[in-house]
Amino acid sequence: MVIRRTLWVGLVMLAAASPAVATVSAPGTAPHSIGLAITGWRVTMASPPDQKVECPDGLVASNLAQFKAQFPDPKDREAWIARYASPWNRGPHGENAAYFPETVQDPLPYHEVKGAAAVGLDLDEGAWGQGPAHPLAHEQFVSPTGEQGIDNQFYRASGCQQGWRKGGEQEEDNQNRIALDPHARILIEIDNVTDETNDPDVTVTIMKGVDRLVKDDAGNFIPFLSQRVDQSLPRYVSRLHGRIVDGVLITDPIEAARLPMVNGSDLRERLMRNFRLKLKLGASGASGVVGGYEDLANLWIWITRPWHAVFEIGGWSAPSYWAALQRLADGYPDPVTGKATAISVGYRVDAVRCFIVSDRGGDFEQPLDVARRAAPPPKVAPSKVATRN
Repeated sequence: MVIRRTLWVGLVMLAAASPAVATVSAPGTAPHSIGLAITGWRVTMASPPDQKVECPDGLVASNLAQFKAQFPDPKDREAWIARYASPWNRGPHGENAAYFPETVQDPLPYHEVKGAAAVGLDLDEGAWGQGPAHPLAHEQFVSPTGEQGIDNQFYRASGCQQGWRKGGEQEEDNQNRIALDPHARILIEIDNVTDETNDPDVTVTIMKGVDRLVKDDAGNFIPFLSQRVDQSLPRYVSRLHGRIVDGVLITDPIEAARLPMVNGSDLRERLMRNFRLKLKLGASGASGVVGGYEDLANLWIWITRPWHAVFEIGGWSAPSYWAALQRLADGYPDPVTGKATAISVGYRVDAVRCFIVSDRGGDFEQPLDVARRAAPPPKVAPSKVATRN
């Protein structure tokens, strides 16, 4: 078992820095590693603008609202429920609207984000149809800090749902799972760091952890605790080249990354292509953005499998949401149909410094492409979704 050089540098920083003083290692420090454990993963901005700015047409209609519009006569609704048991089962033969969204045409319009700001990264640099993602042309956002060309079509499709807004059921449950469930423990190790302010050449490794996070009495995550790597799941190991500029870690994109996650009671994973990070480093943690293109079929599975039972809490309807995601998807177009198979995303993340403990060796450090080939393909949503024309 190996405790990386994150241990000694962490002990030095823990002894030298109080919570009120955010210092990092000085230039010329011997090469060391920085260990981080993700504590927050959010769709929303830290300080989102007024809802009327983002969603001037209002929030999206819920499943129940769509059901009532689909069957205006109360007697027809009662008869439908008597036969098919639930307003979720709105297909022509009682198909579940989440699992078979293309069997239902929602009568009420779907509202997308109309505001100009969003969390994210410039994934395509305006080069439509070029690069590995071959991005389709779309309207871009401006980041909360004023960066232009932000790509986050997932937010455009989801930001007017009550559940994904700040304080919403899906947003907060997703946050709680990231923080509390070890299956969703994402660790980041930054190696070969000689200067935590400016360093042109660092290696970033993303791994799955197994340990829980701990908070103090004030509700803050405690830094510099040990986090063990899950040696049994090399599929969640990704390695990126990066640099630190003015205390901000910026990585080059990689082909793809698989990240563990929990949604509801389901154990799932994200498949993010053209994946990269941008994190502001601090003495006891980091914050910033992860971005890329999420595989649309895989994304739909983790959205709908646990959440179809809480449509009304989240305030959304699957048929119109799926149609919006397909319409706004902007990456990796199918070579035959030309339709995008992935959608740009940007997530606001927070992390706490930790000591990463691992037993490196054997088959653990698989190259990413090997890990992807060895992994079974993600389960695909029902056939009408997966084989859309």
